[in-house]
Amino acid sequence: QAAMDGTKCYVKGLKGYTVVDKVAKNEYTCGSEPIVIEGETDRVYNPPNGKNVVEVTIGVGDGKTIKLTALGNVDGKEEPVSCVVWNPYIEKAKGMSDFGDDQYHEMICVEPGMLGGTELEAGKSAKLTQVIEML
Repeated sequence: QAAMDGTKCYVKGLKGYTVVDKVAKNEYTCGSEPIVIEGETDRVYNPPNGKNVVEVTIGVGDGKTIKLTALGNVDGKEEPVSCVVWNPYIEKAKGMSDFGDDQYHEMICVEPGMLGGTELEAGKSAKLTQVIEML
């Protein structure tokens, strides 16, 4: 049940990011408080201008913490990296064929992505590098 305990499972490091909350259907700016799972969660954290690398600390339960760093580029030009924080919670977990009904208790999904809208043209390449380390 670690994912439901904000003292054990959290995301830190997204202060100043614009949050698009797909469940509550609103937008706001993330403060300095840790992001915790309190129910169905599906949020996109878009970086402030000038911040291209996402660096977060994630509490994963049992006193363990990981650091996630991600950077991206399109055809060699640095691109901002957003961060999605997700947990299906009770009802969505029950409706997912590849997810156990009660597995939401033990997971938090934190995934970086280049979501800024830069189109990848023919012949160009995109690269997203993610580094995960135990702290």
